[in-house]
Amino acid sequence: LVDDNIARFRGTLVQLSDSDGNTLRTKFLDYNTSDSVAVFYKGASLKDKDGQIIESKDGTYDSKSKIFTFKGDVNMYTDSVFIRTSSLRFLSASNEAQFDSDIDFWREKNMLSARRGWYRRDSETFFFRDNVHATSENQEAWSDTLFFYKQTNNVLMLGDAQLQDSSRHVVAFADQIYYEDSLSQVTMVRNAAVAIETARGDVADSVFFGADTLVYRTRLMCDIAQNELSQAEGRLNDFN
Repeated sequence: LVDDNIARFRGTLVQLSDSDGNTLRTKFLDYNTSDSVAVFYKGASLKDKDGQIIESKDGTYDSKSKIFTFKGDVNMYTDSVFIRTSSLRFLSASNEAQFDSDIDFWREKNMLSARRGWYRRDSETFFFRDNVHATSENQEAWSDTLFFYKQTNNVLMLGDAQLQDSSRHVVAFADQIYYEDSLSQVTMVRNAAVAIETARGDVADSVFFGADTLVYRTRLMCDIAQNELSQAEGRLNDFN
């Protein structure tokens, strides 16, 4: 359509490729030759050079700013991660995905929901904010914001962070909770507090303690010095 500066593409396969190795496939695409913006609808799928896939009902591609916009039933697959949302922008130049609406996130048996966030593929970092809620097989967590570092499996929760562990009957609170996967270590900073429910027979009790900083880590007993084990046993006897 010469007067409208629009080129319309229709077919069983309409493919758009850019210089960064991204390939978009759809059946309906309109390309504005004056502003270099493509509009696609009735279903589309984008695959980037690294194999990441984004699907949606509708969207646009601005070739000048190198930004893909996806709207409606948006699905994103990247390695072991699956994300659903209703609005997503993919910035091809910086290799970043921005989630502009409610998010549902899955990875193996772990699930997370939030209102907004982003994913930077170069650093394999996810960021979520606003009513963040995460669950795993035995844990449940809430926070204002959350960083997930995919390469290391580390997690940083900030702002009114709360963690519940049903397998250990523990609830933890802090302004900042940082989990380091390689060390099996949890560090809680600022207004840190822990509540533990204990039971002996039919008698239940609870223990509460707080500090500026609390560190919990899991270690093999064979890696702990004998004098530390003896001191811990002595403390346990005193408690009993």
